[in-house]
Amino acid sequence: MDEIITEARTIVRKLHLGFKNLYPVEITECAFADDSAIFARNENDLQYIMDVWNNSLKTNEGKTKIIVISNNRNNPKVTLNDKIIERVESFKYLGCIVEEKGKQDLEMT
Repeated sequence: MDEIITEARTIVRKLHLGFKNLYPVEITECAFADDSAIFARNENDLQYIMDVWNNSLKTNEGKTKIIVISNNRNNPKVTLNDKIIERVESFKYLGCIVEEKGKQDLEMT
């Protein structure tokens, strides 16, 4: 998986996240066991990353979703195995619910 992440990082720009007065944190992906979350600035970068990952790893089409955290309401047409990936308004990743509006809630289980 390290080679796949390295290849994807070489092309796409990283997202800069963080508070105004702190140093930005650069993120392109989060991976834990068999759960992954991929971050991209635009549709082209996301499609490129999906192609790299899908060429090297078996990706579950049914579990793969897109969330757009932006004021832009365009519906990206990113594909996996020639099928358009479903867009969702929120998703749960490692116990944290991430919403399209950028809100994050920690789910207590």
